[in-house]
Formats: sequence, structure tokens, C-alpha cells
Amino acid sequence: MDAPYLPLSGGLRGWLTRQSLAAPGFLALSILCAVLLTPGRQPAEAAPPIEAAPTGVAPTAEPDAYRQTTSGLLARTIFSTSQTGGIAVEIVDLLVGPGQVTHLPKAGFAALLEVQAGRPALLVDGKAVMATPGGVISINEGQSLAIDNTSEQRPFIARLIKLSTPEP
Repeated sequence: MDAPYLPLSGGLRGWLTRQSLAAPGFLALSILCAVLLTPGRQPAEAAPPIEAAPTGVAPTAEPDAYRQTTSGLLARTIFSTSQTGGIAVEIVDLLVGPGQVTHLPKAGFAALLEVQAGRPALLVDGKAVMATPGGVISINEGQSLAIDNTSEQRPFIARLIKLSTPEP
């Protein structure tokens, strides 16, 4: 009896390649069927509920709720931790509506601003910075940020990743 092979693959070499790829898949399927069809097998129990967050990590109560933090700026905290190896991390989603202008004062943290949508005029410490979707803008500790979305028809959406060293 001839060994099965596809003419597209090229003879014995193609047959060996298909056999070497098919064997692990067949083996995995066989084991799965054997486990599932074992007599007397009890169904898996539901996973236990997730415990509270580890020390130093603060999950947000309502991660989907934006709150107005300054005039023209809505924000929601996605993640925050008081300390991770000597560095505090906070991830915040920002939303500036069309026709809005907002200013973030000089802050005691460094940050990365990941632009997700919109093309507002951005000023980092008074210097113009190009904001394009998918771009990342670095903000050093002590710098201010101004977002001018007055010329846009769509909102500016960004993720701000704050990094700081907690005070003792």
C-alpha cells in the first residue's frame, strides 16, 4: 500500500513533513478524548473566587467611570500601585472632547502618554509636540502638559502611564 502524500509537497519528504506535524496533533486529541471519556470522571469544579489584590495594588472600584479632573479633561484610573520595586505606577485613561482645552500642571511624576485617537495640539512644558495615534510622548518629572483639541471634530483619547518614586 502506498504512503499517503499530496503531490504539492513533493514525494517522501512531503509525506515525512506532514507525518511529523500530524503526529503531535493526533496524540493531543487522543489524550483529550481519553480524559474526557474516562468512566467515573467528575466534572471540574468552578474556580474559587479571586482574592483581594496583593498589598500595594489598588484596583479601581469602577474602572469604566470617567471623572472630570480639570476643566475639559475626563480621566479614569485603570491601575495603580503604591510601590513596585521602589517605583509607583499609575495608568490613567484620558479623554478630551472636541472643542476642549485642558492643562495639567507640573507634576511630581514622569510619564509616558500613549496617543490612542485624535490629533490635538500638545504642549509639553511649553514646547509643541506632534500627537499622532499610536505615538508615545515622554513627559519628564516636573513638566506640564497642555492639550488643545479645539480644532478637532473627534475626541482626544490617550493612556497616561505615570511613574514616580514614593516618598518614605
